[in-house]
Amino acid sequence: MVTCEADRRWSMVNAYCLAFCHSPIEHPNAYPTSRSCQMEKAHQAGSRCKFRCKKGYHIEGMPAKRRSLHLTCKESGQWEGNKCVRVTCKKIPPEFTGMYTCSESEFGGSRCTLKCPREARIQKIKCLQKGIWSSQFKMCSFPKSAMCPSPLLIDDRVQIRNCYNRSAGSTCEVTCNSQAYQPALPHMNGTIFENKDRTMKLTCTGMLKWLPNPRHISCKGTCRVMSLKDGWCDSSNNRFFCDWDKGDCCASTVDGGKIRLDKPTCKSKCACKDPNAKENSNKSKK
Repeated sequence: MVTCEADRRWSMVNAYCLAFCHSPIEHPNAYPTSRSCQMEKAHQAGSRCKFRCKKGYHIEGMPAKRRSLHLTCKESGQWEGNKCVRVTCKKIPPEFTGMYTCSESEFGGSRCTLKCPREARIQKIKCLQKGIWSSQFKMCSFPKSAMCPSPLLIDDRVQIRNCYNRSAGSTCEVTCNSQAYQPALPHMNGTIFENKDRTMKLTCTGMLKWLPNPRHISCKGTCRVMSLKDGWCDSSNNRFFCDWDKGDCCASTVDGGKIRLDKPTCKSKCACKDPNAKENSNKSKK
């Protein structure tokens, strides 16, 4: 409480509010290592508690050996900090698709086995807790006549190049006949393409099948990258392949909450189409 005193000045504030976070703290896939953070007490905003990821987990975005992290008590009364995620190894090369089985996919501790059709020996590898495989699979031996079939295409704009070898483990390049298009698969997001020349790789697997299936590849119009998430709804980017213009066409996802059309006459093509936007998720519940 403050009082207006005789000198016409307010008295000094003798009380104020402090933000606190509760303890003990529960953090997914981690446990506290700070003793004070394991006790039933309140922590003032700005306090930090040290945690360690459980075995088989590491700090998200960090090397597999990084397991120690800090949580900070914020003014909101909530603890904030890094997450602990499962240790994973790199994906097994695509040429082995369909030839192996794993106990837990590419997660740490997973054991994978592969048996070649003409060999008695079984290959075994394990994803170590440091995020690397214990060894690598080796391609099976095949007769020279064993090859993937010539790629069959549905979209006549798709082109195959550098496809001189069709044996197991070999690759071909897929591109489109115009720079205005890029090769794509169903449900593929094209806002981030791995290479500037817009090519896709076809791999002949040990099952003597192409991966991905050439018949599923089509050519789609490229996204206008410079117009993504610029605050203006671009009708040509308002589609799944371009990640719905990175949120610019829905009031709930655009920065500032106000939709601005790149063309004043744009109506249906600039409508909020993102199925994950709040406007459309509410419709699906009705």
